[in-house]
Amino acid sequence: MEIRVYTIDNNGKLESDSISPIESFGEVPQVGDTLHEGLRGTGVGFYRVEHRYFFQSHPGPGWAIIARKRRPTELDNAVLRAWKDDDEFWGEIDRQEAEERERELRRQLGIDENHNAIPKPKPPRSPKAKKPAARKK
Repeated sequence: MEIRVYTIDNNGKLESDSISPIESFGEVPQVGDTLHEGLRGTGVGFYRVEHRYFFQSHPGPGWAIIARKRRPTELDNAVLRAWKDDDEFWGEIDRQEAEERERELRRQLGIDENHNAIPKPKPPRSPKAKKPAARKK
């Protein structure tokens, strides 16, 4: 199942915007929901969902979402900043955890940070081995 997003301008012109699997959204946006286009990497803008339609057609069912661009509010901008701050924070945590996993894997494989094999320690002397006798002068 897919979700097709169409935008509508102030003159009523409908334009195809995107087609995504429903998994991209988690669930179908509801009328009144706000979408942010920056999540698709196309720039910054907020859209209000005005209509939604379900189509049972070939090759499969899907939803059409009609959204109208609107001016961002103070709350929109605050939420966007908070979202970006969270992304940066959790991105740094993910980076640190990945580095730790890599260090642990290198340790287990016996590889140093420059990707060289770490020399194995020499085995202890055999308990049966005798110290060489001191030489007499």
